[in-house]
Amino acid sequence: MEAVITLLNLDTSGKIQKALKELDRKVISISSVVNDTKQLIGNGINEKDYKKIMDWLSPINQAEIHAAALRKHEEGTGEWFLEGSLFEEWRCNAATSLWLFGDVGCGKTVLFSAIVDRIRKQEQLEVIQGLSAYFYCLYSKGAQHNVSTVLQTFIAQLCPQNDLPSALQELYDKHNSKFPPGIPSHGELKNTLLAIIGQLGDFTTPQKRERRNVFLLIDALDELPSGASRDDIIGFLDEIASRRIPHLRILVTGRAESDIREKLSSWGHALEIDKSKVIEDMRLFVTHEIENDSKLSGKPVSIKNDIIHRLVNEGNGMFRWAALQMEQLRALPRLTPRKIQQILQSLPQDLDKSYEKILSKINPLNSHEALSALQWISQATRPLYIEELVEVCAINLDSEQTKFDAEERYYLNEILDLLRGLVTVNPPVKEAETPKYQTHVVSFAHFSVQEYLLGTGIKSSPARLYSLNVQDSNHFIAECCLAYLLCCNSLQLRKEDFPLRDYAWNHWAWHAVFEVGKSIQELSGDAEMLFTLISHQAQLLNDDKQKQLMGQFSRVAKCPPQSSSRCWKLKSSLSVPFFYSEFDDANWDDTSTDLRATARFDNTYEGLNTGKTPALLDYEYQPLKQTSRDVRLVELYPSSKKYAEIRCRIFHRDLDSSPDYDGVSYSWEGRKTARIRINGLLLEVPASLVADLKNLRTAVGGGHSEPQILFVDAICFDWAHPQKAEHWIRVDLMPIIFKQAQQVAIGLGDRDEEDASAIEFVHRVATMSASDVATLENQSNWSGKENDERWADRMGVSVLRLFQRHWWRRLWPVQELILPRKATLYYGEMAITFDTFQSFFEKADIIRTLIGDFQYSKLASEVAWVGATRISKIRTHFQAGNFPSLAELLWATQHHQSRDRSTKVYGLISLLCPDEQKSELLKREHSLTDEERFILVAIYILQKHRNLDILSYASCHHWENVQNGTALPSWVPNFSSERSGIEPLIRGVFGPSGVKDLYDAGGKEILLPLLPTLQIRVLKIQGYLVDYVRIVQDVFTGSESKGQLLELYASLEKTLPGIKCPQSQSVSEAFWRTLYLDQIDSNHLQKKHEAIVSLRLGESSMHDILLQKEAPLNLQHCKGRRILLSSQGYICLGPSGAEANDVISVLPGGKVPYLLRKSGDNFKFIGECYVHGIMDSEIIVGRQKGKNELEWFSIL
Repeated sequence: MEAVITLLNLDTSGKIQKALKELDRKVISISSVVNDTKQLIGNGINEKDYKKIMDWLSPINQAEIHAAALRKHEEGTGEWFLEGSLFEEWRCNAATSLWLFGDVGCGKTVLFSAIVDRIRKQEQLEVIQGLSAYFYCLYSKGAQHNVSTVLQTFIAQLCPQNDLPSALQELYDKHNSKFPPGIPSHGELKNTLLAIIGQLGDFTTPQKRERRNVFLLIDALDELPSGASRDDIIGFLDEIASRRIPHLRILVTGRAESDIREKLSSWGHALEIDKSKVIEDMRLFVTHEIENDSKLSGKPVSIKNDIIHRLVNEGNGMFRWAALQMEQLRALPRLTPRKIQQILQSLPQDLDKSYEKILSKINPLNSHEALSALQWISQATRPLYIEELVEVCAINLDSEQTKFDAEERYYLNEILDLLRGLVTVNPPVKEAETPKYQTHVVSFAHFSVQEYLLGTGIKSSPARLYSLNVQDSNHFIAECCLAYLLCCNSLQLRKEDFPLRDYAWNHWAWHAVFEVGKSIQELSGDAEMLFTLISHQAQLLNDDKQKQLMGQFSRVAKCPPQSSSRCWKLKSSLSVPFFYSEFDDANWDDTSTDLRATARFDNTYEGLNTGKTPALLDYEYQPLKQTSRDVRLVELYPSSKKYAEIRCRIFHRDLDSSPDYDGVSYSWEGRKTARIRINGLLLEVPASLVADLKNLRTAVGGGHSEPQILFVDAICFDWAHPQKAEHWIRVDLMPIIFKQAQQVAIGLGDRDEEDASAIEFVHRVATMSASDVATLENQSNWSGKENDERWADRMGVSVLRLFQRHWWRRLWPVQELILPRKATLYYGEMAITFDTFQSFFEKADIIRTLIGDFQYSKLASEVAWVGATRISKIRTHFQAGNFPSLAELLWATQHHQSRDRSTKVYGLISLLCPDEQKSELLKREHSLTDEERFILVAIYILQKHRNLDILSYASCHHWENVQNGTALPSWVPNFSSERSGIEPLIRGVFGPSGVKDLYDAGGKEILLPLLPTLQIRVLKIQGYLVDYVRIVQDVFTGSESKGQLLELYASLEKTLPGIKCPQSQSVSEAFWRTLYLDQIDSNHLQKKHEAIVSLRLGESSMHDILLQKEAPLNLQHCKGRRILLSSQGYICLGPSGAEANDVISVLPGGKVPYLLRKSGDNFKFIGECYVHGIMDSEIIVGRQKGKNELEWFSIL
């Protein structure tokens, strides 16, 4: 304390006292800063939820990369920059962006790590703590880096531990309210990052309002491979810099390559790293390396100074070069002064010469292993684990015998010594430490290594043996994979440790088909096809493509077309992944496995492609428990590679144990099938399902390693043996299975450019209001192009194509959508909740405004759109606790399709209220025919609703019954048929609840004393015989001209004065009202309706009316119907099947008149009929006045 007082007394300038007061101010305010931070940032959440959100966000862990860079950074590194004016100007001035550039190997990454370290330390000292986010671009992971991964990583680093910015919480909630968890677009991520930066900008302390600085730092842009991802990242950095956000600072490093220079040179702050400035950093580094090396630290000072002098001065500012020379020095077994001097006298002049020297020193006896390792590290589809590289070095393709020999494996340190200076392991493996499995990744020590190996300079150098060719290296890796599987993939070795098997199995086909110049999509498609050709024994429709792929396989497999034992054994090893942990060996005989596995290939080479899978490879279902609700569930393993086969595990669970799983709904379209891997064996499933599962596992597995537990009916049911007792019992459990599912994923298929834009359109419209539309006068807000006149047409077509995908039309998925609480449509790797679609359906006026009347009319007439909007409303009511009636469901799904006839009804029963589901009439008795089932369903509807609405529904299916010769009674609808374009006159119960019909010809009371039965199929009912059909006109097409209508009217005029018209109506008005069914837009035409008044109906001749230019001629009501004239003169619009002498009847409980045809003592139902003048209970009223008498009608 006395020393402190003395010091203060000596502080005549007061600087120390001021500093202490400032420190005291900072300490006092720190607690309020923390509290204000929590209020500013948003939501305090527990550690578990925080981790869950971070796992979903899937940022790339930068801490390990940063730690590795810092290990090359000594105290004082980068001081020339960190203490300079440019750094201080960038750190303190508003909205500044800085680009540091320099030659390869000049220490940019080391300097970058020093900058990150300084910024982070200063954050801890500032009262208003800044927040920084950094990202290292690594050439070894370049293919994995895109603008989304950068944004995800930045966002994660700007989130304080256990506190979540509200913008990120909203993004998470949006994409995790459904299954599968959605993948945010880079646009959403960018907006979220900007929102977080904005939230961090304004900060209030107890003293004043201040700004919190945000730092975004990204290293080595030049290490990203050229292409769209690199362009997107550079573009994002330039865009965010151009916004000039006051509290945002951006720093980027990278070589001055043309695309980087073009974008970043305009920033105003750019610094080329001065090599002379790097010298001091190099001196610190070399000094530290010497003092920390057991062999060098004890050398005389003169020798150490000589090393420092030569490496620093001759390094010409090349930090990487100096590091390489130090590594080579340390590698010498014995460092004598003479040896050191010899090395210092022969230092290579640059990086290329350094690599040349390292490679030239490799012992020729080890050159094969070194070259193999370099090829694999260079071209593997993902970074290799160290244990995998050990296996690579034990593969010898030149061997005449075994291609892989476990005894030839190198020790880890032997590989690292062999490739010293060329490769690195992260995280590092400590001495005497056993590497952890799938933990330590091998990569090139610097991206300049790969540049050198693939460059032109090495080809004429002494190290030319190690010159790499991209395509040749890929084919070499394919050969290695096949050789490895041939030796290591067998039942006897399944539990042995062969770490490379998984990579070899999943990626051999990719390397085999690799060709320079092909896109990722093309290569992925070819790899998938080749893999299925060989491993699944599939057959391609395109013979030329099949021959091409088989030729590529022959090249890497070294298998001639003629028979050979090696070929058959190789193909055997490519058929079953015995090493899979879930492999089911129940059907494999331990003593004869290899013989049986190989025997199936005992045919010609071409016989591989017969399209038939040997029974030995097929998965066989294990029986379920008969006395419980035991079901099969599927564990879907993740994969980030689209071409990798679907890998699953089947297991049993009792539904009563409430297992956690998600349902999968998909379209079982066509008869095309594909094979997936179940418990190591093969199972044939719909090809459309395979595409959906690949999309699902790619999205979920892209950033997560956890498998998904699913219920998929095509996998979980044994469809190949429907005769088994368990089969239909489990099929009947489908409603319970989906109701208990946590959520459902709906597969719409792969992404397609023709409808890709529709998904974003649905997203945006779903959240819009009418006022939002008013601000979109310029469509460039949507299309990104000024004056894009065709945008509306293109978008209309895109939305239409989206709803023409098969899933929308399938009947079975309806219950799969409605029963679970959460549902997500899965389009390629994009996910969109069905709740979003429901909001979209409710914005009809906005959609029409945006895409125009013409495109909207096409969309609204698309049957899939019609069905989707109806089902959407039913789902809303269902989730609110309101059960639909069966009749309403039949109306909603009238355009849906099913694979078997009765599913059109029984696929909907699960959506009824529980009591109705128990009805004996709705039980699916497997002994009954479809016709018998339909009769029972019709009886159920008659019994439940006590009206004859079912006759109108049957009217629109009646013609199909006649045409197809079904055995249904004429009054029973063929529920399995799709509805024709003819809408019924009334919907009644076969329509949306709460909608009132316009007509009431027969009143509400049904006179049906006895319901039909399966034995007595006659509908016996009382009613009124009104009249008989006398004249039948041609069927309307809906496109009749005015002249054709004039001819029709003229033919009716010839019957005058026999036409019967309501009071005060002329014949022409009655005719016109009949054509319009006396309605416009589902509303009755008024007595003096404006449309009629404008035409002066009743005052002019029909000829004058039809000649008026504005005369409405919407004949859609007439389409498929024909004008009839009855004996008493009624004008009717009846079914196309009407004939002269058909009976016009009004049946109590029927809202419209019906046509019946005499058949002996009974009648056949022909269809509903509009009869002008008796549509509003006129016949019922006549009965009450004693004018009409009831009769019995027995309808067959």
